[in-house]
Amino acid sequence: MGRFDGQVGIVVGGGSDLGLGMAMRMGREGASIVLVEADRVMGERAADMLDAEGIQGRLLLGDPADPAAAKWAATTAKLVWGRVDVVVYADPMGDVSGSLHAIGPKILDTLYRNDVRGPLQYCQAVIPAMMERGYGRIVTVAKEIGMQGGPGRRARSASQAAMIGLTKAVAMSVVDTGVLVNAVAVSEEAEDEEGVVSTVCWLASGECSFTTGAVFEVGGGQP
Repeated sequence: MGRFDGQVGIVVGGGSDLGLGMAMRMGREGASIVLVEADRVMGERAADMLDAEGIQGRLLLGDPADPAAAKWAATTAKLVWGRVDVVVYADPMGDVSGSLHAIGPKILDTLYRNDVRGPLQYCQAVIPAMMERGYGRIVTVAKEIGMQGGPGRRARSASQAAMIGLTKAVAMSVVDTGVLVNAVAVSEEAEDEEGVVSTVCWLASGECSFTTGAVFEVGGGQP
């Protein structure tokens, strides 16, 4: 019997190696998966790999931070399987370099759109139903520069810090409802992808029974 038997998970950024790893692990342990991916080639590759494993899944192609994407993903999960138990927001945006004092408003808006508004939209789309059922797990996957800062990428470290802060704020807003919300901060030097996947999947499962509003650093931290 798997940890996710009968459950339904949404993996945002599910076409990346890390996102796919999380989707595959949850699927192998019984979950049905909705993949949200902007890149068609990556998304179709991920969907084919789930299908090859006999994992039930749906692929939604589109900008993960689009306001309609979260509603679309939640609606698809409910129409096909009747529920959403897990959301993993797996950092779908590529890296952006630049110092805060030199970065333009357009790039800054893009960063916060993806790192803050994006995950918030998925929380808003699934939390009401999770609260009604008294169960839900939400995990955001951030970069460790959001906790430590990052030379040459201070703009991204600021938006990642905001993602982590958002995760904590959402967690505190649903305390004692059965919905647990946590973050995983991945080091730039992290080579243990399985370690990241294992940490995320533990937080996304019922084995994580009370931890909420926490940040788990994976990858060794800063020297």
